[in-house]
Amino acid sequence: MKTRIGVLLTSSRHVTGLYEIGNARLSDALNNTLESVVRLTNASLGRLGNPAANEPTPLAVVPKAQIALVYVELEATRPVGRRMAAYVPKQTTEILVLVAGLRVRGRAHVSGPLDPTELHRLAAQVDDRFVVLTDAGLAVDVEGTTERNIGVAMLNARHIQFVAPSGMEGAASDRRLTADYG
Repeated sequence: MKTRIGVLLTSSRHVTGLYEIGNARLSDALNNTLESVVRLTNASLGRLGNPAANEPTPLAVVPKAQIALVYVELEATRPVGRRMAAYVPKQTTEILVLVAGLRVRGRAHVSGPLDPTELHRLAAQVDDRFVVLTDAGLAVDVEGTTERNIGVAMLNARHIQFVAPSGMEGAASDRRLTADYG
């Protein structure tokens, strides 16, 4: 199965394209240690928020080490039974993350409490390990006053610069959220 994803690079560039993941979940495909690159077909390179300036290309090869964040732009529908079979909810913790200069808020799903030791372990990653956040919002301006809802985000833990518990409910009403991915 192919999934249209958006990839934010550590260089503040934005790549979109179709990623062949077969029957795997996107997070499993990204965390596959046998692959060091992500190959995208029908791709484009540009900056987030300025699709008119994007450069289309039939194929893009992106090293995982240069990926800061991945989110789904458009996904083909899977039967619910197959999509949810491998997912067992554990415990949800709201976190605020700075990854390669990008501020992201979302819910981390972990097997136990996300205590200071677990936060330290998350921030100390040296490999390309992608951490999933649901209900994620990405700050799209320098001041961080405007967030774009990106749904599910996969963050490359190698590029985490800051991580902390977050009070999303209280802060959400103070931010302007936009649903477009322009």
